Amino acid sequence: MLNDALTYLENVESEINQLSYTKYWSDLTRFSLISYALYVRAKHLQNVADEASQLFERSGFDKLSLEALGWLLVALSSGKSHDNHQTIELIYNYLKGKVSETSETANFITSYGDDGQSVMLHSNQRTDAILLESLLYIDPNSTLCTKLCKGLQAHKVKGAWKSTQENCFVLIALDKYFHAKEKDTPD
Repeated sequence: MLNDALTYLENVESEINQLSYTKYWSDLTRFSLISYALYVRAKHLQNVADEASQLFERSGFDKLSLEALGWLLVALSSGKSHDNHQTIELIYNYLKGKVSETSETANFITSYGDDGQSVMLHSNQRTDAILLESLLYIDPNSTLCTKLCKGLQAHKVKGAWKSTQENCFVLIALDKYFHAKEKDTPD
């Protein structure tokens, strides 16, 4: 069953194009879904770096949300070519220009516009979590990772975030963060 899902994700762009209602989607939403498919495939140990690089070349920064850039960073890190390293650096530098930092925390503010909330279930904390996870793949020692982690924890209310989407992505990012940063099990 998982193999069928991964095969579906390999063809996600053509699958999206076959659905009649997707003609109303923005490029931002469309490319975000394709980026997410590449991310999922990369997390299942598929080398999708070349596909991610091609998607970035097609879309550029204008047609990619910050979440999509985070997902592409994970996908790009699944391969080891020099060209991918340059694309990773380009995206990383772009993201550093989009972050709002204090002395203790950091966060990204973004939106999909009219259609993104309903199609992509967007939230700022989800974006922060996705970008934290992606930065842990490419620069785990960055102080930005620690600041994003603190920012995410500051938005938790009664042990949870605002939605199941936020909970899932934040917990994935925090798990990766704590495994990378706090490797020793406490007494």
